Amino acid sequence: MKTNIAVILLLFTALLSCQGRTKKANFYSYTKKWDLWRVPILEPYEIISPTNSEDWTLIIKHPKLSHKDYFNPGDEYDFQLTSIDSVGVADSILIFKSQSLYWPKLSGDYRTTLIINSKTKEQFIFSDKHHQSESRQKLKSLKAENIPLFSFDKVKQDFQTKRTLPEGWKG
Repeated sequence: MKTNIAVILLLFTALLSCQGRTKKANFYSYTKKWDLWRVPILEPYEIISPTNSEDWTLIIKHPKLSHKDYFNPGDEYDFQLTSIDSVGVADSILIFKSQSLYWPKLSGDYRTTLIINSKTKEQFIFSDKHHQSESRQKLKSLKAENIPLFSFDKVKQDFQTKRTLPEGWKG
C-alpha cells in the first residue's frame, strides 16, 4: 500500500514538473491564442495581431510607464504600443521602437522608445524627438546601450516561417 502511494506521488510530481516546462516552452511555440497571431518576445511579452497584417500591438497589462511628459490617455489597466518597427532583447531588458505614439502632454504623435526591465517590471517611455539624451542615459544605466535592434518585420517573418527568434531572446 505504501509503495502504491509512493509511486502515485512520484507520478504526480513528475506530471506537475513536466507541465511547468511545457508552459514555458509553449510561450515560445508557434500558436495562436484565440484568433490572434502572435510573436513572443520575452515571456510574458508578446506582440499580437488579429489579422496578421500591419496592425501588430504590444499590450501591457497594468502599465507602470514612467515619464513626466507621458500619461496613458486610454485604459489605466492596459497600454498598447503600435507601429512597432524594431525590437531588441538582452538578458531582461527589452527595447521597442514605435514609429508613432500619441503623447497628450506634448500634443502630438512622435517616434517612441519603450524600455522594459522584465526583472523589476519597470517601464520607461521616451519620445525620440524630445528625450533622446534621457533615453540614452536610461539605456546606459541599465547597461543596455549596446542591445542590437532587429526589424520587427524580419523577426515576425522568421518566427512565422522558420519558428525562430533572434539568438538569446528566450529567457
